[in-house]
Amino acid sequence: MRQHDAIDDCALSVREVRAGDTRLIAYVVWKNSPISLSELREHLRQQLPPYMVPQHLEALGELPRTLNNKLDRKVLQSWNLTQMSAGESRQGPETSTEKWLALCWGEVCGNHDINKYDNFFDIGGHSLLSIQVIHKVQAHFNVELKPRDLLLESLHQLAELIDQTTKTAATESSAAKGLSDETNKTELHSPATQTIHPVFFGDSKLPLYGVIHEPGAGAYRSKAILFSSPIGHEYFRNYRMTQLLATSLAKQGFYCMRFDYHGVGDSTGEFSTQSIEEWQQDLIKAYEELKARAGVEQVVCVASRLGASIATLANTKCQFNELVLWDPILNGSDYLGKLDTLQKQVLTQNWHFSVRRKSSDLKQGEYLGYQYCTKLQKQIDSLRLADQLNSLNDTPCTVISTTEDESLSATGGQHINYQHIDDEGNWYFYKDIDRSISTHNINQFILKSLSQ
Repeated sequence: MRQHDAIDDCALSVREVRAGDTRLIAYVVWKNSPISLSELREHLRQQLPPYMVPQHLEALGELPRTLNNKLDRKVLQSWNLTQMSAGESRQGPETSTEKWLALCWGEVCGNHDINKYDNFFDIGGHSLLSIQVIHKVQAHFNVELKPRDLLLESLHQLAELIDQTTKTAATESSAAKGLSDETNKTELHSPATQTIHPVFFGDSKLPLYGVIHEPGAGAYRSKAILFSSPIGHEYFRNYRMTQLLATSLAKQGFYCMRFDYHGVGDSTGEFSTQSIEEWQQDLIKAYEELKARAGVEQVVCVASRLGASIATLANTKCQFNELVLWDPILNGSDYLGKLDTLQKQVLTQNWHFSVRRKSSDLKQGEYLGYQYCTKLQKQIDSLRLADQLNSLNDTPCTVISTTEDESLSATGGQHINYQHIDDEGNWYFYKDIDRSISTHNINQFILKSLSQ
């Protein structure tokens, strides 16, 4: 920061601006010619990686000093954050859209002193909070902003963008009224589009991250779809398949929700502290969130790998209308053994590491970059698919397997439907661990069976 010609002095501090919201604050003292905070932020973005750019910039006349001429951090922490910069004019929001955005930003960031020419990140916003704003704008205006919009545009510019988009949509809606009743009727039952938006839900201090696939124009189906994804390295291998399937189902009129368990993907929490019980609670929260958003009582859970085990265990609380399990873990002990074999193969192959690693490089319970705590290992070790299926009572369940296993057909009752589908992809081939699982046949089977 001191490299910038306009800065005379500066200081940094970490500060909790409200419960659960800790930010990096930069205090700056200008030289004779101050610049805008937006210009300074752009300078920092060019010099630093994103995680090192302060979330909040504060301009001061001078930094507080002790009698020994050292920075007085206690005084610094006690001052209110004003976002007032010397040389910057202040003009409050004027239009109804600007006022709504200002209230939205204030609610999300905890800063209600907002100038119409402020940038969201200049008033204390950051990437996680920007997702909340995008969702609120989507819900209120039916306008889908992009994270880049909040990064580059001022409140005034965003308000103009929203107004322009809603005006265009209203014009197109009026033109569409000229369509015949028969055409409109067809559209009601064949929504060809969808709206995708991120959501945070659950505990406000440790929120879960999810993605909603909402059907476009037309009536929703009476059932919603909840996806229970794998954990660990298999989460990333499964990601593209889940995304494509959710997109296809939303176009068929299903309200869909994908989400990440705590410690996985974009949800908060550390993987090394998680357990099966905690992930069951995550699934229950996602189930309740989906029902509330979709306004339905019937939810189908599409689950894969360890996510399938979690779904069957949580079924007594969630009461799914139907379960679709893709390549579920048949035997937890065998699964851990195969992870251990994969780990050893990866460590000893030159194609993966330029310098061959040793088993001693790993922590106890580490599999393919993820630390499985002792409790989680014991829980996985005890998993048996046969026991889980027998506990489903009469809940309809389809088990899709890419490997033939005669033991599957002898498990469960008449409510269990077994499907063996040959498809590309191998969960346990060490050279494929970084590759997305290709599952065209399975996707088509699930899409067809749920759409009937």
